[in-house]
Amino acid sequence: MASAPLQEGQTVSLEVFVASVRQVSLRGTVVKASSTRVVVAFSNSDAKRALLTAAFSERCVELAARVTCADPDEPTELTAQVLRLGEAGCVARIEAGPGGVALSLGTDVTVTFAGVPMQGCVVASSEHDRWVLFDPECDAVGELRALMRGKVSGGHESVVTG
Repeated sequence: MASAPLQEGQTVSLEVFVASVRQVSLRGTVVKASSTRVVVAFSNSDAKRALLTAAFSERCVELAARVTCADPDEPTELTAQVLRLGEAGCVARIEAGPGGVALSLGTDVTVTFAGVPMQGCVVASSEHDRWVLFDPECDAVGELRALMRGKVSGGHESVVTG
C-alpha cells in the first residue's frame, strides 16, 4: 500500500507474498498510474524469476517432459524436465539442442508431462530454464488438477515431493 500517489517513472520496491509461504522483493518502475490502478515494469532481475517460481511451486517435481513449439516457420520439439509445477504454470529445464536452447520470451508452447499436454507461453527465461504460464482455457486443465491432487506415478518419468 502506497502512502502517497505513485507517479509514472517513479522507482518502487515491492514485497510480494505468494500463498504466505514465500516473500519476494522486486524493484521496478511505474509505467502507468491512475487513481485505481498502477502498472509496474519489473527490473530484469532474478527477483522476477523468483516470484514466478514461487507462484508456480505448488509441487517440486522431477517430470520428464517434451516441450513443443508449433511455430509454422520453425517447429521445435525439445526434451525437458519439469522442476516445479503449479496450476498456474511450471518451471521447465530445457536440454540444449544443436543450436543451443531455444524458446524465447513470448513463445507459445505445449509442455507434455505425465501424459498431460499443457498449452502455455514462455514468460521468463534463464540459461536452460523456462517459466511457462499455462493457458487457463487449455483442454487439459482438469487433468492437471487431478495430477496436482494426487501423487504422480510412472517409474522414471516422475517423482513428486511435498
